[in-house]
Amino acid sequence: MNIRYFRLALGVLAIINGTVVSAASVVDIPKIAGQGMKQVGEQLKAKPTCAKNKYGTKYNYNDGRVEIVYINGKADWITVNGLEQIPFEDAGIVRLGFSQKSPSFHLPTVMRWNNVPNVLEVSMFKGKIGTDYAYIKVKTP
Repeated sequence: MNIRYFRLALGVLAIINGTVVSAASVVDIPKIAGQGMKQVGEQLKAKPTCAKNKYGTKYNYNDGRVEIVYINGKADWITVNGLEQIPFEDAGIVRLGFSQKSPSFHLPTVMRWNNVPNVLEVSMFKGKIGTDYAYIKVKTP
């Protein structure tokens, strides 16, 4: 009988632990959205590499895991790559540092939130297993 309770307790702890881990932010977008390059570098604890694109210069942080196009000196177009560990579901937005909300738009391959404070739009794209990447527009459409 004691072994049964022990296994039950371990199962409950595993569920609680999994919930805590899955609720942790991958990147806290609200802390970098609209910030200058110095503040973003401090927040991500990384120095960027850069590449020109047709919209200006794209800055890559953490080996391309986070890509940012600064517009008027502020982090405006943010892409977060490598999100396969995040299930492609409504609650995925929490892993980007936002409060949980229902998406404004949902298809089998993309979800989009337009009702998020301090950003224009958050989009998440389906990957093979979970989420492939997220794209956040802060101020400039």
